[in-house]
Amino acid sequence: MRKPPILAALFPTVRRDVLAATLTHPEKWWYLSELAQFLGTSPSSLQRELKALVDGGILEIRREGTRPYFKADTGSPVFPELRGLIDKTAGVVPSARVLHDRPERAVVSFAKTAPTVTGETIWQGP
Repeated sequence: MRKPPILAALFPTVRRDVLAATLTHPEKWWYLSELAQFLGTSPSSLQRELKALVDGGILEIRREGTRPYFKADTGSPVFPELRGLIDKTAGVVPSARVLHDRPERAVVSFAKTAPTVTGETIWQGP
Protein backbone atom coordinates (compact mmCIF):
# COMPACT_ATOMS: atom_id res chain seq x y z
CA MET A 1 0.00 0.00 0.00
CA ARG A 2 1.23 3.51 -0.71
CA LYS A 3 2.30 5.44 2.36
CA PRO A 4 1.15 9.01 1.61
CA PRO A 5 2.92 11.71 3.61
CA ILE A 6 -0.39 13.12 4.90
CA LEU A 7 -1.50 9.83 6.44
CA ALA A 8 2.00 9.08 7.71
CA ALA A 9 2.00 12.41 9.52
CA LEU A 10 -1.42 11.83 11.07
CA PHE A 11 -1.41 8.16 12.01
CA PRO A 12 1.12 5.51 13.04
CA THR A 13 1.65 2.85 10.36
CA VAL A 14 -0.52 0.13 11.87
CA ARG A 15 -3.41 2.47 12.66
CA ARG A 16 -3.23 4.00 9.18
CA ASP A 17 -3.38 0.55 7.58
CA VAL A 18 -6.28 -0.57 9.80
CA LEU A 19 -8.22 2.59 8.95
CA ALA A 20 -7.53 2.21 5.23
CA ALA A 21 -8.73 -1.41 5.21
CA THR A 22 -11.82 -0.88 7.36
CA LEU A 23 -12.99 2.51 6.13
CA THR A 24 -12.72 1.71 2.44
CA HIS A 25 -14.81 -1.44 2.89
CA PRO A 26 -17.12 -0.41 5.76
CA GLU A 27 -19.66 -3.24 5.46
CA LYS A 28 -17.03 -5.97 5.94
CA TRP A 29 -16.61 -7.60 9.36
CA TRP A 30 -12.89 -8.43 9.72
CA TYR A 31 -11.82 -11.35 11.89
CA LEU A 32 -8.66 -10.34 13.79
CA SER A 33 -6.42 -12.93 12.11
CA GLU A 34 -7.88 -12.15 8.69
CA LEU A 35 -7.16 -8.44 9.09
CA ALA A 36 -3.64 -9.16 10.30
CA GLN A 37 -2.96 -11.41 7.32
CA PHE A 38 -4.42 -8.84 4.94
CA LEU A 39 -2.17 -6.13 6.39
CA GLY A 40 0.89 -8.38 6.53
CA THR A 41 1.31 -8.20 10.29
CA SER A 42 0.59 -10.27 13.39
CA PRO A 43 -2.71 -10.21 15.31
CA SER A 44 -0.89 -9.11 18.46
CA SER A 45 0.39 -5.99 16.69
CA LEU A 46 -3.19 -4.98 15.86
CA GLN A 47 -4.82 -5.46 19.25
CA ARG A 48 -3.85 -2.12 20.81
CA GLU A 49 -4.81 -0.15 17.69
CA LEU A 50 -8.13 -1.97 17.32
CA LYS A 51 -8.98 -1.37 20.99
CA ALA A 52 -8.21 2.34 20.63
CA LEU A 53 -10.34 2.61 17.48
CA VAL A 54 -13.24 0.73 19.12
CA ASP A 55 -12.96 2.84 22.30
CA GLY A 56 -12.92 5.97 20.12
CA GLY A 57 -16.13 4.97 18.34
CA ILE A 58 -14.44 4.60 14.94
CA LEU A 59 -14.75 0.80 14.74
CA GLU A 60 -17.40 -1.61 15.99
CA ILE A 61 -16.64 -4.98 17.56
CA ARG A 62 -18.76 -8.10 17.72
CA ARG A 63 -17.88 -11.49 19.12
CA GLU A 64 -18.80 -14.95 17.94
CA GLY A 65 -17.74 -17.09 20.85
CA THR A 66 -14.22 -15.93 21.58
CA ARG A 67 -13.58 -14.64 18.05
CA PRO A 68 -13.57 -10.84 17.71
CA TYR A 69 -14.72 -9.22 14.46
CA PHE A 70 -14.24 -5.55 13.61
CA LYS A 71 -15.73 -3.15 11.08
CA ALA A 72 -16.05 0.57 10.53
CA ASP A 73 -18.75 2.23 12.62
CA THR A 74 -20.65 3.97 9.85
CA GLY A 75 -22.81 5.66 12.47
CA SER A 76 -19.82 7.45 13.96
CA PRO A 77 -20.02 11.24 13.54
CA VAL A 78 -16.47 11.23 12.10
CA PHE A 79 -16.98 8.34 9.66
CA PRO A 80 -17.66 10.48 6.56
CA GLU A 81 -14.65 12.70 7.20
CA LEU A 82 -12.27 9.84 7.96
CA ARG A 83 -13.51 7.90 4.93
CA GLY A 84 -12.98 10.98 2.77
CA LEU A 85 -9.47 11.46 4.13
CA ILE A 86 -8.58 7.83 3.45
CA ASP A 87 -10.10 7.99 -0.04
CA LYS A 88 -8.18 11.16 -0.88
CA THR A 89 -4.83 9.97 0.46
CA ALA A 90 -4.69 6.17 0.27
CA GLY A 91 -6.95 5.98 -2.78
CA VAL A 92 -8.63 2.88 -4.08
CA VAL A 93 -5.71 0.53 -3.32
CA PRO A 94 -7.00 -0.73 0.07
CA SER A 95 -10.43 -1.42 -1.40
CA ALA A 96 -8.97 -3.35 -4.27
CA ARG A 97 -6.83 -5.42 -1.89
CA VAL A 98 -10.00 -6.61 -0.15
CA LEU A 99 -10.87 -8.37 -3.38
CA HIS A 100 -7.38 -9.83 -3.82
CA ASP A 101 -8.71 -13.39 -3.98
CA ARG A 102 -10.95 -12.48 -6.92
CA PRO A 103 -9.46 -9.30 -8.49
CA GLU A 104 -11.25 -9.97 -11.77
CA ARG A 105 -14.50 -9.24 -9.92
CA ALA A 106 -13.49 -5.72 -8.91
CA VAL A 107 -15.43 -2.76 -10.24
CA VAL A 108 -14.00 0.71 -9.82
CA SER A 109 -16.45 3.60 -9.87
CA PHE A 110 -15.30 7.21 -10.16
CA ALA A 111 -18.78 8.70 -9.89
CA LYS A 112 -19.12 12.02 -8.06
CA THR A 113 -16.25 12.09 -5.55
CA ALA A 114 -13.83 9.41 -4.44
CA PRO A 115 -13.39 6.11 -6.24
CA THR A 116 -15.02 3.04 -4.72
CA VAL A 117 -14.64 -0.66 -5.33
CA THR A 118 -17.41 -3.24 -5.22
CA GLY A 119 -17.57 -6.93 -5.92
CA GLU A 120 -19.80 -6.71 -9.00
CA THR A 121 -18.49 -8.37 -12.15
CA ILE A 122 -18.41 -6.10 -15.19
CA TRP A 123 -14.85 -6.51 -16.37
CA GLN A 124 -12.83 -9.66 -16.79
CA GLY A 125 -9.09 -9.11 -16.83
CA PRO A 126 -6.68 -10.85 -19.20
